[in-house]
Amino acid sequence: MAISSFSLFESAKKGLSANQIALTVVSQNVANASTEGYTRQEVLFKNSSPSTYANNITDAIGTGVDVGEIRQIRDTYIEAQLRLQNDTNSYWSASKSYLERIQTFLTDNSDAGIRGLMDKFWKAAEDVSNSAQSQTNRLSIIQAGEAFTSGIKYVAAQIDEVKNSADGAIGEKISQLNDLAKRVAEINSQIAKFERADLKMNDLRDERARLINDMSKLASIGVSRSGALDDGVITINGHAMVDGGKYDQIETAQDSGGNTILKWKSDVSSVSSNPAVADASILSGAAD
Repeated sequence: MAISSFSLFESAKKGLSANQIALTVVSQNVANASTEGYTRQEVLFKNSSPSTYANNITDAIGTGVDVGEIRQIRDTYIEAQLRLQNDTNSYWSASKSYLERIQTFLTDNSDAGIRGLMDKFWKAAEDVSNSAQSQTNRLSIIQAGEAFTSGIKYVAAQIDEVKNSADGAIGEKISQLNDLAKRVAEINSQIAKFERADLKMNDLRDERARLINDMSKLASIGVSRSGALDDGVITINGHAMVDGGKYDQIETAQDSGGNTILKWKSDVSSVSSNPAVADASILSGAAD
């Protein structure tokens, strides 16, 4: 079986081309060593399709090497733990911030603080119990009671202000979360589109990973596959906020007590087949 010199040169050419791509990937890794969100990549080689000689399939011989895939080196377990810790850190950071604000006026130990006003009230009450006939003592307990009541109202107003601030922050964070979900869904569509044409979109995956990481700082999310698309589904409390190229949005509303509540835009909560909870208008044409 004779092998042409052209075949030898072609195999060498493929080897050089494949390794040139590998060097380019190495250069890309080094250049982005300090880039936030960049995932290191590696080249996977594969044997190129063999050729046959003299119309005899038993004489098939390899023709060199090709680049099989440029793969990201990721640890999905570490990424999941990072998202979990982002959620935990954000929760406790927000709690600490609001509790510290409340603490400033609940723990005021001055005479004008809740503790000082309460001490004055109990002292006035003790004076009245010891000398109920004293007009001065009676006037003192009335004044102490009014001051204590005013102090409680002031603290309640401050707590309402913190609550309103928290409600405003929730609305802002929900808006950010919705924008991120929309962008992740768009990237999922782009990845699916290009990879159907056998193009590996690692740069888009890095951008999506950064966005998902930002989402984990705003809510407790779960991330899973969507068919052939890795990290294509993002859930919150079991509800898919992102599923491939589709996404849902969260809306804020007020309950009967004036408290801020969250609901899914796609959730039609007013529809029910349970006659115990459903409100319905029966039309004449709906007898069936």
